[in-house]
Amino acid sequence: MFFIRLWQQLPGAVSLGLLWGIMTLGVYMTYRILDFPDLTVDGSFALGGAVVAQLVTLGVNPFLATLFSFGAGLLAGAVTGLLHTKLKIPGLLASILTQISLYSVNLHIMTQANLSLPNVISGGARSYRTVFALLPSLGLDDKGVTLAYGLAMVAMVVLALWWFLGTEKGITILSTGDNAQMSRALGVHTDHMVLLCLMLANGLVGLSGGLIAQNNRVSTLDMGAGGIVFGLAAVIIGEVIFRRRSLLGKLVAVVLGSIVYRIIQSVVLLLKWPPEDFKILSAAIIAAALALPTISAKLDPWLIRMGWKKPRPPQETAPALVEASPSAPAEASAASVPAGDTSLKVAGISKVFNRGTINQKNALVDVELTLAPGDFITVIGGNGAGKSTLLNIVAGVFPVDGGGIAIGSNTITAEREYRRARLIGRVFQDPMLGTAPNMTIEENLSIAMRRGQRRGLRPAIHKEERAYFRQALRSLDLGLEDRLKTRVGLLSGGQRQAL
Repeated sequence: MFFIRLWQQLPGAVSLGLLWGIMTLGVYMTYRILDFPDLTVDGSFALGGAVVAQLVTLGVNPFLATLFSFGAGLLAGAVTGLLHTKLKIPGLLASILTQISLYSVNLHIMTQANLSLPNVISGGARSYRTVFALLPSLGLDDKGVTLAYGLAMVAMVVLALWWFLGTEKGITILSTGDNAQMSRALGVHTDHMVLLCLMLANGLVGLSGGLIAQNNRVSTLDMGAGGIVFGLAAVIIGEVIFRRRSLLGKLVAVVLGSIVYRIIQSVVLLLKWPPEDFKILSAAIIAAALALPTISAKLDPWLIRMGWKKPRPPQETAPALVEASPSAPAEASAASVPAGDTSLKVAGISKVFNRGTINQKNALVDVELTLAPGDFITVIGGNGAGKSTLLNIVAGVFPVDGGGIAIGSNTITAEREYRRARLIGRVFQDPMLGTAPNMTIEENLSIAMRRGQRRGLRPAIHKEERAYFRQALRSLDLGLEDRLKTRVGLLSGGQRQAL
C-alpha cells in the first residue's frame, strides 16, 4: 500500500523537483561556481512568485509575467552584487540585507500575505491563468502537463547555462570563482563577473519562484523560506549520487539532486510523521545530504575491497619539472608584450601598511626604477625588504601612497590590476596562485590567451587554439599536450608553474 501511494505521488514530486531544480541551478552558480555565500535566494524566490501573481491578477499574459519574474530576480541579485562589489560589504552580510529588504518589497508587490491567481469556472471545472494552462495539454492531466513542460523548461535552462559557461564571458565567471587573483592578473574585471553571476543566479531563482507560484496557484510571503537550504542539499545530493565531471553532467546532476530530495520529502510525508516533527526530519535529511561526501569517502575503500566498486584508474603523471628553462618564460612574455615603447618607470614609489597603528610598516620609501625594453633584472633583499610589495604595486595589486608608475607613454599609477593586464604579464611566486585548479589546462590557457582583451559570447576555445596549445605545451616536454582536459589541480607545482 505504501509503495502504491508513493507511485501515485511520484509524478507530482518529480514535477516539483524539476521546477525547484531551476532554483537549484541558481544556487549551484553562486555556491559552487562563484564560491559566494548568497542568502538572497529565499527573498528572490518569493519575489518571483509575487511578481507573477500580481501581474497575472492585473491581466498580464502568464508567459510575459514569467519573464518578469526572471527580471525581478536579476534585480535582486544586482542589489546584492552592488552592495558587495561597490560598497565592499561582505558577501554573506550583503545577501542577508537584500533578503531582509525583499520581505517588504514582496509585501508591497502583493499588498497582502497571500495572493491567489485568478481563476475561471467553465463547464463545472475551475481553471487558472498559468503558463501550464495555456500550453497544449497533449492529453495529459494537470500533473502530467506540469511534468512534461517542466522537463522541457529545465532542459532549455540547462542547455542555455551550458552554452553560456562555455563562452569567453562564461569561462571568466568560472575562473573568478576558482582563482580571483589570477583572473585579475589576466585582465578579468572580477567585480563585474561577481555581479553578473549573482544576477543570473537570482534570475533563475526568481524564474523558479514564478513557476512554483503558478503550479501552486498562489504566491505567499514565506514561499521562499528555507530555499537556500533546499538548494544546497540538492546540490550536494546530485554531486554525491551522480558524480559527473563534465560541466553539462554537473548541471544535470544538480537538477536530479533536486528531484531526489523532493522524492525523499514525499516519502517522509507518506510515513505520517507528526507535523511538529517535520522540521526536525527536514534538518536530518539535509544534514545527511551534506555529510554524504564524507561518508562516501570513508566507505569507498571498504566497497573496493568487497569488490562492489571499481577502483579509480591512477592519474597519468608527467615528468616532474626540475628546472625551468629561463628562455621559455622570456619568449612567452615577449610574444604578449604590446608593440611600441615598453619601458618601465617607477618614480618615488612609497607604500605604508597599517598606517597610524602600532603595526605600521614602511614597506617602500621613494623607490626609483627604470627599465628599458629588453632589460632583465633581479631584485635582491632579505625577508620584509619589499621585493614582493614592489612587484605587486607594479602589477596593481596594491595602491601606492606616493610616486608614480609608467609603462612607455602610459601612466598606470591609478589603473586597477585588471586594466594593467594589457601591458603587464606576471608569473606568481606561488604556482597555486597563478592557475585555476578546478579548471582544465586548456581553459586556463584560454583565459591567459585573452589577457587584456574584451571577452564576449564567442566560444571560449576554438579548434585552432587547441592545436596551438598542444604545440606550445609540447615545447615544455612535460607531456601536458596530451592532457588538455585534465584539471590543473591534479598537476604538480612545477607543472603548474610552467603552465
